[in-house]
Amino acid sequence: MPLHLDFSTLNIQVLRKYRQAFKLTVKARSSKDELVMAASHHYAEQMVDEVDTIARFLYTVHSSKGRQSAGRGAGEPHCWDLPY
Repeated sequence: MPLHLDFSTLNIQVLRKYRQAFKLTVKARSSKDELVMAASHHYAEQMVDEVDTIARFLYTVHSSKGRQSAGRGAGEPHCWDLPY
């Protein structure tokens, strides 16, 4: 189920950064409406492999656990160690 984002709520500077980051084919000085349309269209076209994304996330969390604990104070819990 695709997630819908309302790009019209974003600041024009954020939309310009999105355009630049994803190399959207819209003029650099486009209006906010043009940037919203381009960003919305680009976002809707993205295909995500959910299993791969979750696996990479878990790998990143697991592999960074040791590095982050070295800089923590003694006995300071990790965010994933806290009860919910």
